Amino acid sequence: MHALQAIYDNLQGIDNLLIQINQPEFSENSIALEADESTGDHNNFQLLLKAMHPRNSLFKHALRISISLVLAYTLQHLLHLAYGFWLLLTVLFVCQPSYSETRKRLVQRTIGTLMGILLCYPAMFFLDTIFLQIIAMIISAFFFFSYVRTNYALGVVFITLFVMFVFALLTGNGLAILPARIGETLLGCVLSALTISFIFPDWQFQRFPSLVQQVLSHSERYFKQISHQYQYGRSENLNYRLTRCKVFEADAALTSAWQSMLFEPNSKQKLTREVYALVNRCDALVSYIAALASHRHKIDSFKDSALLHDLVNTTLQQITWASNSQLKDTDINTISIEEFDSYKTKLSKNEGLIVEQLRLIAFTALDIKILLQKVDFNTQNT
Repeated sequence: MHALQAIYDNLQGIDNLLIQINQPEFSENSIALEADESTGDHNNFQLLLKAMHPRNSLFKHALRISISLVLAYTLQHLLHLAYGFWLLLTVLFVCQPSYSETRKRLVQRTIGTLMGILLCYPAMFFLDTIFLQIIAMIISAFFFFSYVRTNYALGVVFITLFVMFVFALLTGNGLAILPARIGETLLGCVLSALTISFIFPDWQFQRFPSLVQQVLSHSERYFKQISHQYQYGRSENLNYRLTRCKVFEADAALTSAWQSMLFEPNSKQKLTREVYALVNRCDALVSYIAALASHRHKIDSFKDSALLHDLVNTTLQQITWASNSQLKDTDINTISIEEFDSYKTKLSKNEGLIVEQLRLIAFTALDIKILLQKVDFNTQNT
C-alpha cells in the first residue's frame, strides 16, 4: 500500500504541474534557473570545429557523402549518362549515416522505382490526353511530398510517375526515359552500398564503448542532482532538466546502435550476447534512477541521517566505478544486498523506498562494471 501511495503522489504531482503550466504565476518557484546556468550565445564556428573530429559520426558521413557524390559525378561523365542527375540524386537520398539506414533506404528506393515503372505503362495507356496527364502529375507530386518522410518507398513510386508525366509533356514519350531511370537508380544504389561499406565505415560495434561511457557519465550526474534534491527540496531548474534530457538521449542512442548492428553484415556483429546484456543493464540503470527521481522530495531527516548519506555515497561510487575503467576494486566501498536489507529496518517507510531504489541502482551499476571487464572491445575491433 505504501508503494501504491507513492505512485499516487507522483501522478498527483504531475497533474499539478500540468495544471500550473498555463498559469502566469508558474515560473520562478517550480522552474528556477541556477546561478551557474549561463545561456550565452554559442560560437557557431567553434561548434563546427569541435564537430570536425574523425570519431564524429556526422563528420564521417559528411566526408563519405561528399566523396560519393564526386564519384557519382565522375561516373556520369565517363559513362556519358544522358540523365546523370538521377545517379547523383540516388546517392544523395540513399546514402545515410549508418549501414542499417542505408540498407533500408536502398531497398525502399529500388522497390519504389520498380513499382513506379510498372505503374507507368498502364498509366500512359489510360491517360492519353495532356489534360489528364497534367492532373495526374499534380496528384503524383502531392502524394510524393506527403509520403517522402513517412514512407519513402511509396514516395519514390509517385515521384517516378511524376517524372514520366513530365517527360511525356516535354517530349511526347514518357516511357522512353524509364530504362535510363532504372539503370541509373540501380547504379546509384550500388555506389551507395560500396560507399557506406568502404569509405570511413562506421560499424555500430565500434561505437559501443563510447556510448556506454556516455550513459554512465550522464547517469552519474543525474544521480547526484537527484540525491541533492532529496536533501534540499524538489526543483525543476534548467540544469536538472538538461541533465535528465542528456541521460535519456544517451540511453536511446545506445539502444539505437544495438538495433542498427543487427542489420549489419554478420562479420561486423561481434559479442552480440555481451553487448545486448550491456544495453539491457544500461537501460535498467537509467530507469531505476528515473524512478528515484519521480518520487523525489525533501526529507527532513536526510541531513541528519548518516545511514542515508552512506548509502547514497556508496551507490554513487558504484556508478563512478562502472564509468571509470581505471578505478580498481579497492578504490571504492562496496556493500552487499544483506547490508541494504538490514538498513531498511533502521529507517522510516519513506526512507525504506529510497533504500530499495538505491539497491537496484548500485547492483545494476555493478553488473555493468563486471560486463565491461569481460568484454574487450579493443581486441574485437582489430
